[in-house]
Amino acid sequence: MIQVSDDASTWRTIYSGNGKVGIQDLTGLSGLGRYIRVYGVQRATPYGYSLYEFEVYGSRNLSIGSAATASSVENASYAAGNAVDGNNATRWSSTFGDPQWIEVDLGKICAIGAVRLNWEAAYAAAFQLQISEDGTNWRTIYSGAGNQGIQDLLGLSAFGRYVRVYGTQRATPYGYSLFEFEIYGGANLALAQPATASSVESPSYAAGNAVDGNNTSRWSSAFSDPQWLQVDLGATQAVGAVRLSWEAAYASAFQIQVSDDASTWRAIYSGSGNVGLQELVGLAGLGRYVRVYGTQRATPYGYSLYEFEVYGAAGKPSSASPAVFAASSFWYQPIPANAPLNTNSANYVSEFLRQKSAYYGTVNINGVNDPPNATYSSPVYGDPNAPAVTVTQWDCQNKGYLDAGLKQQWSAVPMPSYAEPSDGTDQEMTVYSGNRLFEFWQARIVNGAWQGCWGGGIDNVSSNPGIWPYPYGATATGLPFIGGQITAEELQSGHVNHVMGIALVDLENWNIFSWPANRSDGYNPNNASNRIPEGLRFRLDPTINVDALTNLHPVAKIIAKAAQTYGFVVWDKAGAISLRAQNSKSYIKLGQPNPYTSLLAGTPDYQILNNFPWDRLQFLPMDYGKP
Repeated sequence: MIQVSDDASTWRTIYSGNGKVGIQDLTGLSGLGRYIRVYGVQRATPYGYSLYEFEVYGSRNLSIGSAATASSVENASYAAGNAVDGNNATRWSSTFGDPQWIEVDLGKICAIGAVRLNWEAAYAAAFQLQISEDGTNWRTIYSGAGNQGIQDLLGLSAFGRYVRVYGTQRATPYGYSLFEFEIYGGANLALAQPATASSVESPSYAAGNAVDGNNTSRWSSAFSDPQWLQVDLGATQAVGAVRLSWEAAYASAFQIQVSDDASTWRAIYSGSGNVGLQELVGLAGLGRYVRVYGTQRATPYGYSLYEFEVYGAAGKPSSASPAVFAASSFWYQPIPANAPLNTNSANYVSEFLRQKSAYYGTVNINGVNDPPNATYSSPVYGDPNAPAVTVTQWDCQNKGYLDAGLKQQWSAVPMPSYAEPSDGTDQEMTVYSGNRLFEFWQARIVNGAWQGCWGGGIDNVSSNPGIWPYPYGATATGLPFIGGQITAEELQSGHVNHVMGIALVDLENWNIFSWPANRSDGYNPNNASNRIPEGLRFRLDPTINVDALTNLHPVAKIIAKAAQTYGFVVWDKAGAISLRAQNSKSYIKLGQPNPYTSLLAGTPDYQILNNFPWDRLQFLPMDYGKP
């Protein structure tokens, strides 16, 4: 466990999991404390615990010593500055009325990730935390009630120069009173750092223009794809947010990547740009080098940025599970707004709606329930220190033979001792460890030994396009579970940055399928018209204002936004239309609570997507995006 404490006596756990030999990066943690410890509860060997390095990345209190003002003070002894002096014996106190506020000027725009309030007995029964870039126009990033003593507001994700506590209801007849108002975050790490680019339009548009703090100078590339702009932060940093100020020549598709050596890159964000300011918060990555990697221009010109700002992690949750496959994989490529549509799109939409109506009238999210109802989605396990075991094939389909290739792929699987397949008839399971991926269908233990009916194994997953080699993999299409399942971490962050797999009921015949599928189990013996082939991709109309859909569950809104940007791919057949969440056993078997319980907030898995605008789907052409 990773634990934090204010006094080295009372500890709070901010991470629980398994270690491994070599470097282990734990990103997206969220906690405030002076003391940090690694607390081992189970050794992996007969020996002790041993660490070469224990590195902690985070942020400092930005408000200490900064200029503070307030709506009022009870008297001169309780000035606003008392709340930012680092002294828990002094305090700010307001007059006895509502509303009241205290404001801190950080001196420059910063990424805000956490706030700690130390309330006196005169606390707020209701207040807002607000930020502003100019001290005039305010945005609320938290609303809630205070409490006497320390109150930590974690997981914030916002940019601003000014931060204020705005009290709307006092808890006592007195005013509002704070011993300390602490703000945690970071300044722009890229400012004035060395920057390089794949190209420049001319010497007037040099790479350094994007990190000079001047919003009138800019970098501009040559008029071709791909192009990149990178900055050297000088040392390894925990990257939590990026701010891009695009000129009219923006990217319709790009990635944010990090690297330790400016050679091997890891994508921590994939998406589309927009003219003007674009704030990417909740990122999670470690690296010395950070780059914007443009893969598709929005205009005939190049890529052009006024400013490329990089901010450190500051107690924010991860925005998404890290990319598993190659950065170029179809799983991570956003769909341009002007992408061509399938000529039969309208009929396919009608067919989708027919199936939804005919099979239970809903679209389900599988895998979110507690066992024994964690069905029809794959748990994902990973432990590099797990012993390598041989998984043998069993002939559940009575084919009369076993596959030699599968025998080789399953010859040395790092199988955790706690691994358990999904509930239900499919008994699916995924092991992802050490850049190796294993899938199992109809997994079971017989006489202490693992067996699987079908699946596969892939080495060097990070260079794989995200498609199983034919005929392997547990889905009917050769598309891996880990690519298209939705994780709890993604829902917690509010972002799903990849294509989502979806299962339909009535599919086009097995011999008609679309890339990226490499096979199909479709069945259409009567040649019914407009049946949707496996592998076909579709999205939600990108012009819909998802935030305006007030009757949509918060989880459904996250999925809807991902459906607009990345879309769905038909990857299997099922008894009802369904998406897959990473199976709750992935977390429960590690001793963690089921994270979907709080995310769904009491709504059944089959009602989460109620009121989703399925009638606004748009189907893409056959083999869309095929290299």
